[in-house]
Amino acid sequence: MSTSQKVLCFGGGLLLLWGLLFALTKSEFLAIRIMFVLLVVVGIGFVIEKYVWVRVGEQETAVIYNRETKSFVRFAGHGRVFLLPWIHYIGGIISTAITSTRGICRNALTRDGIYITANWSVSGRWQPESIAIEWRPDLARALPTYGDNLLRKHINNCLQQFVNEMTSGQLFQQGARRGLERALRDRINERLRPFGFQVYRIMIEEIIFPLNVQKSLEAALERETYTQSEIQSLEQFQKLISQFSEKDINAMILIKQIYEMSKNGVSLLIPNTIIQNNPNRGDNHTGTKAPPPKPKENPPDEHSDWPSVHH
Repeated sequence: MSTSQKVLCFGGGLLLLWGLLFALTKSEFLAIRIMFVLLVVVGIGFVIEKYVWVRVGEQETAVIYNRETKSFVRFAGHGRVFLLPWIHYIGGIISTAITSTRGICRNALTRDGIYITANWSVSGRWQPESIAIEWRPDLARALPTYGDNLLRKHINNCLQQFVNEMTSGQLFQQGARRGLERALRDRINERLRPFGFQVYRIMIEEIIFPLNVQKSLEAALERETYTQSEIQSLEQFQKLISQFSEKDINAMILIKQIYEMSKNGVSLLIPNTIIQNNPNRGDNHTGTKAPPPKPKENPPDEHSDWPSVHH
């Protein structure tokens, strides 16, 4: 309801009350006197409620000033506050509810000379009673209207400092934003603690790189991921190989060579060492010796039927 509507409702209520009193007392003068007394009582109650016995809402802190010097006097928390209206007055209200503020840090320069943009959000609470005494007069005037701007300036300044210490590659890595959030939260808590602000959570929602830089970083990250995968595969292979003896490894290498050459149409004899170590031999499983190999027959001489020539 607007102020004009409140005034109209109040005036209409007074006229209705005056008419009711006039009808009951049958005297216009007496009705006016009763109306005047009621107005005085209502007026005194309004003055006390507004300027003397003032109510401060929940999750609010009132800023009290000296009426003559306009200087800051004190903070007053939730509840009733007694004031001397000719000396003190409430000059502002600071919300102590949990607040959420968003901001953008533009043109933050990395250590390798790349400009980035970071979108962030912070949630926290102003606690005026914990403000350092030397900062209270200034912050009492700033917080009721410029609290969010104060937050944005400090967070952007701290974020730029952290970005200046890191390269674009470090910021692009997985998990970089989480580490940056923890460091930024600790720095903001340390910086704003004298100002009475407590950070509950800060989030780096997005880090925006120039398009050409982002493509290069994505390609580099893909190569790094592939290299790490190859290294892990090699480590697993080495771990597996370490379970075999040197003799087993040499035998496997030789078998692989024979297999590769057989695919190219090359026939090779299996060395006797492999035959001796073959587990399918009878002397290894049945206890009986394998029959000796048959003697190799010499092929017939193709010139045996020729007549001998004697000189």
